[in-house]
Amino acid sequence: MTDFLLELRSEEIPARMQAKARDDLARLFAAELAQSGIAAAATVTYATPRRLALILRDLPHATEAV
Repeated sequence: MTDFLLELRSEEIPARMQAKARDDLARLFAAELAQSGIAAAATVTYATPRRLALILRDLPHATEAV
């Protein structure tokens, strides 16, 4: 199994918007992964005023043949 890190840099994200941005990133990324047939064991997200980060833990090395 492997991990995946996505880090997005941006302009200043107001403090009141950081939690929603973090949750939206996790939700949208998980939806795209599910559509592709990929499942992560865990998703961890972080937000700072200038960054959003997402870590997917224990991704499979290969996907099922479709």
